[in-house]
Amino acid sequence: MRLFLALDFDGKTQKNLFEIQKILKKNADKGRWPYYKNIHLTVKFIGDVDMGKIPEISDNIEVALSGKGPMKFSMDKLGFFRGKNIIRVAWIGLEGDVDTLVDINHKVENRLARVGITKEKRKFLPHITLGREIEFNNSLFNIESSIKDYLHDEFVVTSATLYSSRQEGNKRLYEPVKRFKFKR
Repeated sequence: MRLFLALDFDGKTQKNLFEIQKILKKNADKGRWPYYKNIHLTVKFIGDVDMGKIPEISDNIEVALSGKGPMKFSMDKLGFFRGKNIIRVAWIGLEGDVDTLVDINHKVENRLARVGITKEKRKFLPHITLGREIEFNNSLFNIESSIKDYLHDEFVVTSATLYSSRQEGNKRLYEPVKRFKFKR
């Protein structure tokens, strides 16, 4: 079973992300776009694991998240991970309790390493992926200008979710395995 730990968003934030994604789509000749209800912030990609290992993984995530309260964020900017001739990933960056989120990632990485889950080698950069493999037909400046009204609204994240992920046809389906409430 393929697993990942993610932050979910409230309805208003999810709607704002969808509106930004629609603007990106309108300005692109091609791209791969996650279904808007699947948009999340990945805290840790765990990968393929045996189902029997899920309780141990959940317990270690619980320990890593203990003592963490709800976090406040706002969408900060539109960013891109560039490929050779294409935008590999279009993403939204965050401001607010980013240091707390980085600390959570670090603790989750360390706890899961104890049960054989490989640590990510790259530095954790909290971001929300809105599209992949994109060829835009408009300047990035124009696109960034057209989304500015959706940025900077504050939102609160009150939980993280352990998801399973599977491919069905050309769709990726996410199913919650366990939700972890943030409480101090």
